Amino acid sequence: MCVALLSGNAMCAWAQQNEKPFVIPELVNWDASNGVCKLSGRILLSSKSSEVKRIGALFAEDFNHMLNLSWKAYEQKKAKAGDIVLALDGDASLGEEGYKLEVGEYVKVSAYKPKGLYWATRTILQMSEGTPNGLPKGKTIDKPQYALRGFMLDVGRKYIPMSYLRKADQGFVLLQR
Repeated sequence: MCVALLSGNAMCAWAQQNEKPFVIPELVNWDASNGVCKLSGRILLSSKSSEVKRIGALFAEDFNHMLNLSWKAYEQKKAKAGDIVLALDGDASLGEEGYKLEVGEYVKVSAYKPKGLYWATRTILQMSEGTPNGLPKGKTIDKPQYALRGFMLDVGRKYIPMSYLRKADQGFVLLQR
């Protein structure tokens, strides 16, 4: 947006939108907004499903372990700024592993099945590595491109110590699709 002043000078101010977050695998799309959502440390669960409760507890534990933060999962309360809300919805187009992620005043994650919520938590963890106190505002609908996925580490041609493999295994869980 440029504004021309009466004196003939032009002043330009560009609103900078957030870039697509770097996660592996890459998000299929990212509808960027401006700003950052400062995280509160609360994960809200909008389902009484035991599977959703397990995913919320694991997510809080991973946040605490990875980023040395103190997160807790709660059964649904009213979302406040910085909260992360995990919800199941009836959108069958997301499939078994797809999810919607909306980062605004708070973070809203919705999926058709619990597995989609789980993969969304892995995306959020990766997004948080660079900025542990906030997430870039924006939204995405993400689902896997392939039914079967894999990862190979060739230890036959290059020696890799077991200590490295054990440590790397903890990071592999973040690689999702």
